[in-house]
Amino acid sequence: MNITDIEERFAAFKPKRQTTTNHQYGLQISKISKDLSITDTVQFLETDKIQEYLKVKSFSAQANANNAIMEYLKTFSNSDYEETIAFYKSQKELSYLIYHKNQGKGIFIGKQAENVISFDELMDYYHNICKIVKTNEYDKKPCIAPINGSSSPAIDYLNLRLLLRLYVLHPSRNEYATLEMISQNDYDKIQHPLKNYLVYAPQSGGSYLSINVYKMSAKYGVKKILIEDKELKSLIRFHKKKFGFGTMFKKQNGTDHDNASLCTLMTGYSRKHVGKSIGSTLIYKICIGEVSKKYKVALEKEDMEFMEKYKGDLEEFAKTRGHSFATQQQIYAKEIDGE
Repeated sequence: MNITDIEERFAAFKPKRQTTTNHQYGLQISKISKDLSITDTVQFLETDKIQEYLKVKSFSAQANANNAIMEYLKTFSNSDYEETIAFYKSQKELSYLIYHKNQGKGIFIGKQAENVISFDELMDYYHNICKIVKTNEYDKKPCIAPINGSSSPAIDYLNLRLLLRLYVLHPSRNEYATLEMISQNDYDKIQHPLKNYLVYAPQSGGSYLSINVYKMSAKYGVKKILIEDKELKSLIRFHKKKFGFGTMFKKQNGTDHDNASLCTLMTGYSRKHVGKSIGSTLIYKICIGEVSKKYKVALEKEDMEFMEKYKGDLEEFAKTRGHSFATQQQIYAKEIDGE
């Protein structure tokens, strides 16, 4: 089954849905089809076969796959599929229930337990990437498509430096993979922003993130997060000067990153430099775990000033990520080594 045809089908069925969401659904359907030699949609009605294939995967992966199949079958508007759609919906919900139960234990589990590092180690990693950029003068080298088959890691390290700072301060889902830098004037011309933007406005109130919230809300809209960190502002100014407006994160060959390739970039370099696979979700959990720990100490000491400060930080994290404060603290705030 051709992924392009699948994505076009999703887009035609729900035109206002984000292209990145359709792409992720397409990847899911394409992979399942390839692994199970599915050549016809009717084969997705063989639910026992599909669930047998999925049961070895994590509960979050099972939920995502069941959801993709459910959404795919919806595009056919076939009444014969209604019972099967309801089945996949039920399986998705059950998988999520188990996932949230496990996540709610307050500790890292599974692969994340193997890859988690402390907040201090995360910041050491970030500062090491900054040092590598400076030592190798990657910020001064041209970042263009490879010539004669050669390639340079310069653009990877520049991307990584900015991404790590972004994720630590403004934890995101997968929105940064397709982040576009745009001027305030051009942004104001967009009636309904369906993409994710970094609005470059250093002279008029400050630059900010504009993230589409379709996946987290029943209504279309955006969440706007002002960039206040001085170091992040500096990195954004550098990025604008070197790369200009447009899609922010590109590969060594000059093409745009997508969710999968950006995840590979982050986990690949983290394995190289710290021996751990560290992606955006793990960074988020490490950061809120650190702040939650400080919040709990302030709470125990009845220190109103620091309670307010750390609770404000946690609420800002929840806003950026698209969770409620309660969900964030119950599901995503984790302890490291029982700390």
